[in-house]
Amino acid sequence: LNVPISKEASWLWTSINKWHRLSCELMRDSTKDDTLVEKLRSFDSPTEIVYIRKLIDQMNSPVVFAHNDLQEGNILLKQNKNSRQVAFIDFEYCAYNYRSFDIANHFAERIYGYKSRTPPYFTEHKDEYPTRDEQLTFIRTYLAEYNALQSNSRAPNRGDSQRRPMSPRFKAWFSEASSPEEQMLKEIQVFSLAGHIFWILWGIVQGHVSTINFGYLEYAKARINHYLEDKIRLEEEIDASYRSL
Repeated sequence: LNVPISKEASWLWTSINKWHRLSCELMRDSTKDDTLVEKLRSFDSPTEIVYIRKLIDQMNSPVVFAHNDLQEGNILLKQNKNSRQVAFIDFEYCAYNYRSFDIANHFAERIYGYKSRTPPYFTEHKDEYPTRDEQLTFIRTYLAEYNALQSNSRAPNRGDSQRRPMSPRFKAWFSEASSPEEQMLKEIQVFSLAGHIFWILWGIVQGHVSTINFGYLEYAKARINHYLEDKIRLEEEIDASYRSL
């Protein structure tokens, strides 16, 4: 993309650090519902941010110009009988970012609906998360387009070549991927955690400053629960892979 903006994958960490700083300030002086606020305060976001970054720094996910908020309200299906094209809107969070963050966030957003007219004004259906086959269909289509761009010398940047060496535990799990599609599935699993952290902190901040009628703090709590479930699942897989060596 020929625009005067940074093409490094700094947006994610800059944003997370900003939301974390603001959330800490707002939570410290919060007068919101005690039970909910205590639940949010009990989440050790500094430790989790370090944990996620260590995992991401061991991978080499390509950096692309990403939307970073591909939820249902930002994807429009064109009304054309002869075409199934879609259009993206709301580019507020667009930036260069890790490719797998954008896709992981899109998959996670399949769970959440934002059309409810009753508090907390969102719904959560975990059975809507894409199946493995659905994810692979998406990934194969994406990679076909990505590879076509590469052949035309218009492909996005690769990830940071100075990544950290993989730890033995992480390498045992990640090296099980036998194809680019399988590798991307594993990247998405890791970046899902980063997406949860981003929206947890965002929700806490918006819950204290926004005047929009939406359960931001309830949303942050839902994303915490989702994060913890996904982290447990990932750690179990990594441990199982390492033990099988």
